[in-house]
Amino acid sequence: MRKRVRRRKNKVLRKVLILGLCLWISGWLMSCIDKKANVVDDQEVVESDIGQVEVAEGIWVTADEYEQIARERDAWKESEAASAEAERDLYLKSLETTTIPEYLRKDDDYMLAKIAMAEAEGEDTIGKALVIRTVLNRVKSDDFPDTVKEVIFQENQFTPIKNGRYDRVTPNEDCYKALELVKDGWNESDGALYFERTTSKNTWHSKNLTKLFTHGNHTFYSEKGGK
Repeated sequence: MRKRVRRRKNKVLRKVLILGLCLWISGWLMSCIDKKANVVDDQEVVESDIGQVEVAEGIWVTADEYEQIARERDAWKESEAASAEAERDLYLKSLETTTIPEYLRKDDDYMLAKIAMAEAEGEDTIGKALVIRTVLNRVKSDDFPDTVKEVIFQENQFTPIKNGRYDRVTPNEDCYKALELVKDGWNESDGALYFERTTSKNTWHSKNLTKLFTHGNHTFYSEKGGK
């Protein structure tokens, strides 16, 4: 009787171990698939003697599979770019049939509303207006480019440009409210040329710039000696 119970327990234990092994293998395969899908631009491609391509450390696929992944990646990028362009065209077209103020018809204003959305979507109207005002302060400064477009797209200046968020967002009503506020002459930016997400840690901004004030989740700065 005891032997029978022991055999039954051993049988159940083997089933549990086998099931656990199957689940682990399944999880590993899914992680491999995820890594394959994350092939990035300009990645160094390593090809084996048997015609396989290493797309991530320890992850090998056939040449045909690699080409398929690359095609899917390129198709996704084209779709994202086309979507962003379509949003902009739709917005500009809508201006022809709405009563939106004339100044919103300018490309500069659309870009200002868009950077406000990308940088300060969760902020209040003033928080969005401060982002817009910071961009315009840079346009007026001798230390930055002379146009809104050049300031916004200046290399390594605005995080949403670098990580692609700028291309994914569409300005909401509050962004245009903030833009109209600035256009009407509002300016409580104290000449801010920089801002960052507020943190208690020492940052490049806090070490190299003059802190002006904090509003919402952003802290604003000017050049040292600028205020």
